[in-house]
Amino acid sequence: MGDVADKLAYFQAITGLEDTDLCTEILSAHNWDLELAISSITATDNNRPSSSSSASATTVANQDPQDLRVNFWSDWVRYAGCRRRFVLFPKHGWLGRAGRAGTTPLVSVPQSTSEAMDFVSSFERDYGRMRPNFVTEAFLNENFVAWGGSVKASEGFKMSNSLKASRFPFCAVVMAATNQRMALLQQAEGPKSPEEMLTLLQKVLEESAPVLVSARIEAEERRNNRRLREEQDAAYRAALEADQARERQRKEEQERLEREAAEAERKRKEEEEAREREAREAAEREAALAKIREEKALSLGAEPEKGPDVTQILVRFPSGERKGRRFHCTATIQSLYDYVDSLGSLEVDGYSLVSNFPRTVYGQEMLSLSLKEAGLHPQASLFVELK
Repeated sequence: MGDVADKLAYFQAITGLEDTDLCTEILSAHNWDLELAISSITATDNNRPSSSSSASATTVANQDPQDLRVNFWSDWVRYAGCRRRFVLFPKHGWLGRAGRAGTTPLVSVPQSTSEAMDFVSSFERDYGRMRPNFVTEAFLNENFVAWGGSVKASEGFKMSNSLKASRFPFCAVVMAATNQRMALLQQAEGPKSPEEMLTLLQKVLEESAPVLVSARIEAEERRNNRRLREEQDAAYRAALEADQARERQRKEEQERLEREAAEAERKRKEEEEAREREAREAAEREAALAKIREEKALSLGAEPEKGPDVTQILVRFPSGERKGRRFHCTATIQSLYDYVDSLGSLEVDGYSLVSNFPRTVYGQEMLSLSLKEAGLHPQASLFVELK
């Protein structure tokens, strides 16, 4: 079945569709997978339990003919709806190419399809497979979907009761009506010549042309409306997605700004706290230094008056500032350091008192010496040397 033509012929034999273009469209839609294409056509029948002819007859007897037409139409509306054609139940009905005897089907077929295949096989066995090309190709296939059945089979029996057939062969021409129901356009009972059948079918086409045109217009309007709705829905979805994207972007931007503001506020608070801490620590250091200066100033006592036991000390600071004070000659070098500290003129802790001539650094080892012992009596000039 690898050949396209063979698949097309087999599909027509299984489904009973004579329209080559329609069969090609169905197979193409299923990527030329026979099983999928046939299943899509016969899915409705698969869900329907099979029953014997007697059981079907009982059901038909108790069922409204209109409901029977609905049940049958549900199987065939997929075919007829594709092209807005009639469904024809002909005096000499056929479904297309019948499966050859002994051929093993590729897929299991439902009861209705099996009955149709049996009918085609029986019909072609009795009447042959020769048909007028013009009638089948240029007229029937262009305007009708043909279906044939025997009243000895379930589907044919139900349809015969539904259409109230009284004489056979029986041919009815129906078309789709509202709510997937069938409208009976014309029927012929008893044997008819090919010319009579052709005249009847032509008359049906002529009388039903306005209805078909209206149906085609309605179908086109529905397609246009559906396409318009789809376009509107697509435009709405696109606009909605764009709005959602803008809203997401706005929220992301807002969240980013909020994060940046929160981060800036956090840094500001940290910097403010750091400044406050530094100011507090500086104030504490200044208070401690002031206290130390005050304590050292108090430890120096009152400045003595000039006298033979009084030493005059002049101190020069790195800034060029000069400060002088009188000390008892028995005061220690430590007293000089305490005096310099009490002035608060230095912002550093490490410094030394130094004399120029001769250069002498009065360091830690000389703090306990008296001014007289250190050679600074009766007067001396020292400068502060920063470490």
